[in-house]
Amino acid sequence: MEYPAVLGLIAAGRLLGMGRTKAYRLAKAGQFPCPVLRIGGRYVVPTRGVRALLEYRDTEPCRDDSKG
Repeated sequence: MEYPAVLGLIAAGRLLGMGRTKAYRLAKAGQFPCPVLRIGGRYVVPTRGVRALLEYRDTEPCRDDSKG
């Protein structure tokens, strides 16, 4: 399964168990638990950073329940 190179800040925050307000507050303060990029007026989070924080490896197989 291919993952996008980056996630929106809110999506990344949700994966890490936080809401919108907390995610933005941490990103603005430079305290988000993984790298955050500012592109134009938008915050994005590299997927690799989230996966590393959650202790996944890129070579780890993913289970896809959508296939029968």
